[in-house]
Amino acid sequence: MAKAKIKKLPLISSQITASVSVALVLLLLGMVAMLGLAARNITRQVKEDVGFTVVLSEGVSPEQIERLASDLDGMEAVREARFVSADTVLARWQEMQGPDAENVMDLLGVNPFTAEFDVSVTEAYASTDSILRLTEGMLDNPAVVEISMSNEMIDSLNSTVKSLSLVMVIVALALLVISFILINNTVRLTIYARRFLIHTMKLVGATDRYIRRPLVVSSLLSGLAASIFAVILLALLIYYAGRLDPIITEAVDPLQTMIVFGGMIVAGLTICAVSAAMSAHKYIRMNRDEIYSY
Repeated sequence: MAKAKIKKLPLISSQITASVSVALVLLLLGMVAMLGLAARNITRQVKEDVGFTVVLSEGVSPEQIERLASDLDGMEAVREARFVSADTVLARWQEMQGPDAENVMDLLGVNPFTAEFDVSVTEAYASTDSILRLTEGMLDNPAVVEISMSNEMIDSLNSTVKSLSLVMVIVALALLVISFILINNTVRLTIYARRFLIHTMKLVGATDRYIRRPLVVSSLLSGLAASIFAVILLALLIYYAGRLDPIITEAVDPLQTMIVFGGMIVAGLTICAVSAAMSAHKYIRMNRDEIYSY
């Protein structure tokens, strides 16, 4: 009995080591996924703040303002249209000039600014060409005197977002491949430790399926344990990061977080099962000389 326990110790130790290794790889994969989602959500929020300003003509009537507000709200591309009074526009301009700037009202005696609409568009329309198509014909409205937007800022934002998205996709794909390779090697080492047991089972007439099944099931259980451990670690990291700065947790939707957790578990189970099946098949096909010389 003592000898049996001693023989099992290296096997148990290798399984624990393999589970910890798989958990760390899955944790890294989950962290990259969370960072990618956070970056995607922040990018969407920034792009949805992009838009244009509709400057109204002097003396525009409340009816014209309501009609224009209704037209803007009815546009599919418009996320929000905020009416800004002339006094608010003046206050903004005065704030931009700084406390040392002269008061325009004192200088001119009248407010030189007119009311306007600050319009933000949906993410799909956050580009110069889309906004130009959207605002086409608005100047025909007698209540509108000017349409203004920051073309350079919009183009620069879209260029930065495209570059960042491409980098994130490349990193995610590379990490996915690396994760598969690392987990596959880890699982293969655990099967390698059982190669003599596999050969013995073959000698007593066990079928390939009979030999393969417990190895795959064992690997699945190890993958499940590793996945749950990785999910717990990632959840603790997210919680800790949220305590440091609440903006971090607000950047990722709870549903997206649950999807990442589920993806980690599915990835761990799938990679472990596939790797175990491939490794078991390899050692089952080996003859006695290959087993002892491998």
